[in-house]
Amino acid sequence: MLVAFEEGDPRRPVVVGVLWGESPRPPAASGVRTVHLPTGSILRAIPERSEPRPQCALTAELLQQVAPWLASMECLLRVLALLKPLVDIIDQLPSPSPASLAQFAKAAAALRPCLPIDTPATALPLVRDLLCLSLQSLRCLLDQRSAPIERADTVAGIQGVLDLARPFFDAAGLPPVQLSTLADTNALLGDINALQGMADALGGCGA
Repeated sequence: MLVAFEEGDPRRPVVVGVLWGESPRPPAASGVRTVHLPTGSILRAIPERSEPRPQCALTAELLQQVAPWLASMECLLRVLALLKPLVDIIDQLPSPSPASLAQFAKAAAALRPCLPIDTPATALPLVRDLLCLSLQSLRCLLDQRSAPIERADTVAGIQGVLDLARPFFDAAGLPPVQLSTLADTNALLGDINALQGMADALGGCGA
C-alpha cells in the first residue's frame, strides 16, 4: 500500500495507491462472461493473467480447447449411455428384466435435456450470451488501436461464430446477425448499437 501523510504528519495518513503482489491477487474484473448451453451446462471464461508464466498460459490454452469439445460431446455421450440398456432389453425380449428397464428409463431421463435443443426456451439463453460475447469483443476492438486489416479479421471471426449459431437464432425466432463488412469506427459503433438492442430485448447482458 502506498501511503502519504498530510503535511508530513504521521497521525494523518492518506492511502494514495495499492500495489498487488502474487498473493493476494487483485479482485477479478467484472464482466467475465459465461455461455449457457441448451443442455443446461455452462461454459465459463478463464481469466487471463497480466503476465502469464509459459506453463500457466499453455494450461489455460488447453482448457480453452477442451471445454468446447466436452460441451459438444455431452449429448452424444447421453445417447451412447442409452444404447446399452436398449440392447439388453432387445436381447431379453419378450420379457426384459426390471433392471434393464430401470437403466433404460434412467438413461432416457438424462437424455431429455438434449431433445428440445431447438426450442425458444433453450435457444434464447445461448443466443443472448453469444450476443453479449460479441458485444464485448467489438467494444474491446473499438478500444484497440489496431490496423484496419486486423480489425476486419477480428470482425470476420466474430461473424463466423454468429453464423455457426444461426440455427439457434432461427429456433429463438430471431433474424441472423450480419456485422458490417467494414471495421472502421462508425461501422463498429453501428454493429455495437444493433447487437445491444437485440441483447436488451432478451434481458440484457448484466454487469
